[in-house]
Amino acid sequence: MTAIETSLNVNFNSKPANPSELFQARLGIVAHELGTLPMQGKDKNQGACLDENLKVLGGICDGVYVCDLSIFPYSPEVNPSLTLAAFAIRLSRHLVDRQRFQPTSPDHVCVVNHSGSTVRARLSNLAGISDPPQPHPQSVPPGEAAATLEEDVVFNPGDAVEWKKRADLTEALFVRKQDQSNPGQFVAQPVVLSAAPGGVTVIAVEED
Repeated sequence: MTAIETSLNVNFNSKPANPSELFQARLGIVAHELGTLPMQGKDKNQGACLDENLKVLGGICDGVYVCDLSIFPYSPEVNPSLTLAAFAIRLSRHLVDRQRFQPTSPDHVCVVNHSGSTVRARLSNLAGISDPPQPHPQSVPPGEAAATLEEDVVFNPGDAVEWKKRADLTEALFVRKQDQSNPGQFVAQPVVLSAAPGGVTVIAVEED
């Protein structure tokens, strides 16, 4: 604490009993100043704290990543929030693999609801196969049976459902979104999407 006060020419309002010890901050309020955690360059420079993937070097601690202002030697913009957000997004993609739906079989039509709202959908049956739809193993929540309403499948946000069809025959998917003027009901006019076996048909947000 004494060294920090001397080097930064500041005075702390309250100090620990032992000036050689730092305060223990609660989780979530740790602040790193600009340039305090330098990244390792291609030359593997000494004195770096982070590698090129923003992971704290093994000699310091294991399994910890840092993405805040400390990785910048100086502020890249008047407000570096956007730059920092871009770094955070890239880091999240590095740490967590994106979940990509794939049909469990080449002759399955896989449909996933990414529209953010509940929809009803019906798949054509040009193949003449009457097997009932099944939830995809990666559906959210997993393990639930495909909810049906009359002949339609009810897709909640995140649901993924598969139908067994012919691998060489593209089917039509009829999607009906919720009727905003009549709560609990769905519009009569569907949106028609092509649904090919072996691929994934995404029910996305429809532009008004």
